[in-house]
Amino acid sequence: MKLYRRMLAAADGKPLAGDRFGMLGVRPKGKPGRSDVDAALPTDVVPAAAPKGMSVNADATRVPQPAGDEFVLWVLDVPDDNPGAVLGGDLAVEPDRPPHAVIRPARDLPLAEYQRALTGTRDHWQRVPEGDGP
Repeated sequence: MKLYRRMLAAADGKPLAGDRFGMLGVRPKGKPGRSDVDAALPTDVVPAAAPKGMSVNADATRVPQPAGDEFVLWVLDVPDDNPGAVLGGDLAVEPDRPPHAVIRPARDLPLAEYQRALTGTRDHWQRVPEGDGP
């Protein structure tokens, strides 16, 4: 399955990891703006059962374009027969409002571990060339 997300690009041409809007990661509770999870501190647990996590979309045409042209459309190709090859053992994809989904913890994880697992997917994200996206 292909998952799309708009994120900032880092100097090395890969998604910029972090805990703010437009970054590869989730926004913790208590940060300015909307939070993606209820955890605030690095040691707070993000439960696997909660349908919260990093927002993605299975339809590139339905990925909103934030204001500004610095946000790049990325795609993560997760093999249906072996999602762990891309997501590792700590992450899972949870459809919530198809085609919208979240990449959530596969098991209860402290926020810091969850963020590390999301950052661990960084090399698998591919930039969608201009004109191929919405």
